[in-house]
Amino acid sequence: MIGYDDVLLFAADDGTNGVELWISDGTEGGTTLLKDINPGAAGSECKNFFHLGDKVVFQAKTAANGQELWITDGTPAGTNMVKDIRPGSGNGVNNTVAINDYFFVWNDVLYFSGNDGQVGNELWRSDGTESGTWLVKDIQPIFGANGNGNPRYYGTLGDKLYFTAHENSNDGEQLWVTDGTPAGTERFYTFPGVTGGVDPRYKMEVNGQLVFYAEGNDLGAELWATDGTPTGTKMIKDINTAPNTGSFDTQPNSFENRFNRIGNVIYFAANDGTNGRELWRTDGTTAGTWMVKDGSAEVPGYSPQLFTVMDDILYYKFDDETHGIELWRSDGTESGTWMVKDATPGSQGSFWLPSFLTAINGRIYFGGAKGSAFNVELWTSDGTEAGTMVLPEINPSTGDGSDPNRFTLVGDEVLFGARTAAEGFELWKVKANSVSTTDLELEGISIQPTISTGSFTVTSEYAPAFDVSVVNLEGRQVAFWTDVQSGQLLELPEGVTGMMLVNITRGYRSTVSKLIVK
Repeated sequence: MIGYDDVLLFAADDGTNGVELWISDGTEGGTTLLKDINPGAAGSECKNFFHLGDKVVFQAKTAANGQELWITDGTPAGTNMVKDIRPGSGNGVNNTVAINDYFFVWNDVLYFSGNDGQVGNELWRSDGTESGTWLVKDIQPIFGANGNGNPRYYGTLGDKLYFTAHENSNDGEQLWVTDGTPAGTERFYTFPGVTGGVDPRYKMEVNGQLVFYAEGNDLGAELWATDGTPTGTKMIKDINTAPNTGSFDTQPNSFENRFNRIGNVIYFAANDGTNGRELWRTDGTTAGTWMVKDGSAEVPGYSPQLFTVMDDILYYKFDDETHGIELWRSDGTESGTWMVKDATPGSQGSFWLPSFLTAINGRIYFGGAKGSAFNVELWTSDGTEAGTMVLPEINPSTGDGSDPNRFTLVGDEVLFGARTAAEGFELWKVKANSVSTTDLELEGISIQPTISTGSFTVTSEYAPAFDVSVVNLEGRQVAFWTDVQSGQLLELPEGVTGMMLVNITRGYRSTVSKLIVK
């Protein structure tokens, strides 16, 4: 998913056209198939969306052209293939790569791993036009069409773009640099005393240096930095001094940012061999690199991950070996690092399944356990214990949870994917509000009558207005009202009978009542 000019562009399968490009303005009527790129049930498998200038580029596949680079302005006519990089049905863009590793937008140009069928997977660039899409450099020319430089893991410093590439089988992955031209693309640094590739990853600029991770057969996985010169390229700190030991034991997910910068400090997860996998910070210097807090009682602990930043505070999921995997926060100091809330008491924790943490408009949205590890529902937090709460259950009847994911702001609403037993995975939304805990009270709420032929009222001593939704025991919503006034008569649609759950919501606090409809 990607937000674009107050709409959402996303990949979806309607059961007829396969996975294709869809668009939504956050309403049912405004959610439509934007373009059937690859007609038929196979679909185009569109994915990996990036803003490029005033448009969005992405990958899509057709039977005639294979997986190629496409671009859209949010209209069917403005959705087109940029270039058939590999003429014919072969894939010009690798269709298995992870979004955070193989694509990078710099100076309104997309850099990526492309394959024209002549020189293998090499460094390409595109400004979104056919003429502006071309091979920058054949990094591994010695094997011809079978030679793959596999450029990935990008980062910028000054007027240069740094990346990881594989020039030949003896040297493995090394650190490369480009100014966007063939002549200005070259190997930047060869790590001394290291056999095999060092696979430099997760590059981020801080304080005039590019910080990155590097790992080699004789090196272990450690933190490095460069000032843009080979002589100024050095290991920042040997975090785990044991030989050939990977200190960056992050258990990363494919969608996660491994480095996160707040001000002039980069935060990351590392293992020093003594305290297990913990939260670390660096300003690019040896003296400025240290473990923020030993948060786990046992070794190795569970690595901090799923980082997001809100109001200069780092939020992440972490297991202190006592409470299970829960939501944590840190301001970069030991005293300012703590568990936000033990949302699921016990050692199992709230994040049994892979999830997403996303900060939007002063709140964090995530999928967390409700009652059991596999019942993952929508949670929100303002960074305080009192302001961390589960929202009304999306999939209440099965106990399997709704697995909410990929939260994206569109207008004043957060759109996301979620599952119900009846509908499967579909597009959902929730209002995006920055509210204080004092605004969240829903006390003195009642519905009358509790046994009805189809009409009822909701009354409240304190809340002047609220939203009301009614779902049946299969989890299907049968009615929804916004800005309901206390005492307002509500009428259910004809034919609705049986046991209903009435969800009354104001801001991010809700209450549920039962209603029997004759």
